[in-house]
Order: sequence, then C-alpha cells, then structure tokens
Amino acid sequence: MVGGEHVGNDRVGGEHAAGGVGHGASEPGASAGTVHHERHGDGVPLVLVHDRALTAAAWDGEVASLAEDHDVVRYDLRGHGRSPAVRGDFSHVDDLRSLLDHLALERAVLVGAGLGARIAVDAALTHPERVHGLVLASPELSGARYRDPYVLAHNDRLRDAAGSTNAPDVIELLLRLWVDGPHRTAGQTDAAVRDRCRSLYEESLSTLAAGTGRSLELRANDRLAELELPVRVLVGELATSDVHDAAALLVAKVRGASVGMLAGVGHQVNLEAPGPFTNVVREFTDRVRTTAADHTD
Repeated sequence: MVGGEHVGNDRVGGEHAAGGVGHGASEPGASAGTVHHERHGDGVPLVLVHDRALTAAAWDGEVASLAEDHDVVRYDLRGHGRSPAVRGDFSHVDDLRSLLDHLALERAVLVGAGLGARIAVDAALTHPERVHGLVLASPELSGARYRDPYVLAHNDRLRDAAGSTNAPDVIELLLRLWVDGPHRTAGQTDAAVRDRCRSLYEESLSTLAAGTGRSLELRANDRLAELELPVRVLVGELATSDVHDAAALLVAKVRGASVGMLAGVGHQVNLEAPGPFTNVVREFTDRVRTTAADHTD
C-alpha cells in the first residue's frame, strides 16, 4: 500500500542481505538482490531511514554536513528506489538489523522520518542493544491507527487509485497527503520540496505497486515505556494531528524524551528545514557521545 495504514500492511522495503561500499566511501552501494545503501564519513554511526514512497535520496540535504563528523549510512527501504520489490511478508526491522550486521556496526543512532521513524522505534524495541538513540521526525507508531480525517480521506482515494495506470494522479495524492498536508494548498508549499518529492515518488511508485506481501511489525504504541534510551522528536507545525498525537505519546511514555516543533513546516521536516534538522541531529549525537563517555569513565 502506498498511502499506508498503521496496522502493518505497507508494501514497502528490500532483501535482508545488504550490499554496498566500504567504510568512508561516497559512491552508491550495489543494489542487485540487496537493500541498496550508501556509507559516508567517520564518527558516531548514524543510520538514516526515509519516509514511505521516498528513497534514500531524501537525505541529500543532510548527508554531506553530517558526514563531516559521523559515520552516515542511508538506504532504500525494501520496495523503494534501487532496492528490490516486496515478494511476500517481511520485516523492515530484520532488513535494518541485517544492514547493521553487514556493515559491522554494533550500535548506531537511528534517524527516521515518518515510516522511517516507525521502523526505528520497532528496531529499538526489538534490538535495544543495537541502538544508541532515536531522532524521530514526523513519527508514526506501529499499532496505532490513523484518525485525522484528512489522512483517512486521502488513504481512501489512494486505495481507490491502487489499480490506476495514471501515475500522475497517484503522485498528486501522495503530495497532497505527505507533503502539503491538511493545512496548506499545493501552491502554499515550497515548490522545490514538492518537485523533489514528486521525483522521488516517481522513482519508487512502480516498485511499490508491484509489491506483494505485508510488513510484519510490533504494536509499539503499547510498548513505548520499554524504551530506555535517548529520544528526540521533531514535528512540523503543519503536520497532521496523527503526527502530533504520536509525538505527544512518545514524550509521555519514554522517560527523558523531548519534542521540538518547527514553525511553518509540514510532514517532510528534513526536506523543508534541512539546516535546523541537521543541527538537531548533531546536538543529539553530541549528547549521546558525552553520555557514553561518562559511562566508560
């Protein structure tokens, strides 16, 4: 499903094996039969997990800066970009764990946007020993259901369009849902952000549509109190009520979690505000690094 439900039936993601380039390389990784990924820089390990129907290229605005002092990994989810289409039921968390294993990363800070935030939370609950902390932008939570009328209406339209051969109509629905959001018209959204997302949606749409199977998930919304690690949440002022509700639940249930709001920004936080987003990630990893050093003294 392109639009997405909070019940574990997204046709999105890659194979459990991972292929790519060595540590510190800047060229793209191999993609045949694997989760396509790239690795850049040295320092605190960061894994960037993109939103639904986008690709790893959604992080173009952050990678160069973060790679100055981080070991940055970004990858195309299964069924997206240059990763293979979904063939049967699968687990995004298994894909992520296998990627960490392949890259010999014992632990990393996970930075997730939208669906990527949902995957990151599930990964931290399933493999807490592999996760230093979470930066979650426009978070979704597995086990929760959409309640915002705007989201429900657009998901209905996406389901109705599932068999359509008119890709531009489907992409426009995605743009209205996940880029413009309920509080802006298309003309009020930054045209460059809209064009960038349109391009990335075009890249993933055929692979998403060809997918068969569902993603296997936790019910993370019922288990957030189990998280015992640093969590930083970022939401756009203009995001859906579902995103704001998820952020509030994370702050209420996870000890020490904090939330920041970006004025005038919608769902695609890192694409609309790459500078502030990068600053938050860097401040967060500095805190994680300091805390880890204190624990080893």
